Amino acid sequence: MVLGIVVLFLVLVFYQVPGMIRRGLWGELAAYAFFWVLGLTVAVAMALGMKVPNPTHGIEFVYRPLASVLEGFLKKP
Repeated sequence: MVLGIVVLFLVLVFYQVPGMIRRGLWGELAAYAFFWVLGLTVAVAMALGMKVPNPTHGIEFVYRPLASVLEGFLKKP
């Protein structure tokens, strides 16, 4: 399973990266590499049965206090 995931991710790299390099899209290449490594890490961890945290919890952690502040501003006095 892990080998299949790695092969699929490598196919994506060989398809996407040469065009980015040819066109000099270095910023896009850096972002692609960051998310590629992140995605590969999460996919392999899940394939190995490791518990992967739900990203929704992190989003809630950031936005819940902001929502409370906004609700305070929007309440009628």
